[in-house]
Amino acid sequence: KNKAAGLVECGILLSVLLSVVIASCGIAGCGWIFRQFGAKGNTLTLVMSYMKIWFAFCVSGTLSGLGNSLLIAAGDAKRAAQMMMLGMIINAILDPAMIFGFGFIPAMGIKGAAWATVFSQSISAITVLSLVKVKHKLIRWEKIPLRRLFASWKTIIRFAVPATIGMLM
Repeated sequence: KNKAAGLVECGILLSVLLSVVIASCGIAGCGWIFRQFGAKGNTLTLVMSYMKIWFAFCVSGTLSGLGNSLLIAAGDAKRAAQMMMLGMIINAILDPAMIFGFGFIPAMGIKGAAWATVFSQSISAITVLSLVKVKHKLIRWEKIPLRRLFASWKTIIRFAVPATIGMLM
């Protein structure tokens, strides 16, 4: 259990680091990427207004998905499914409220859709990682020596790269 918790903590740190790198690349290349897909004019402007928010906060989606995978790995697939449903329900409620405005929430158009996604993923990430920490005790947030951190990252990458390639195929 201690070794698993150590890998989980190191994996979370690696995921956050990779999310920051991907977010930076995504923000920097957002216009170019979507122009390659044929977006131009107002469509490109709308896509970029959504994607810049999404890229800036993509770590919330990363942590939400990672937390759900951790719950499944811990044998708690039912709760993982419930957390995914929670995120979708929150997003479904926030989307129209933030796109069109509701009460004190101003209408934000497509930016509202991006913020609704970020908020729902953030709530889901906090909830699911709290479950992983409290119920399954797989997160302790103790100081991790650099040698152990890099060894854990090497182990994670050794399994993650082939698994990712397999999923892509």
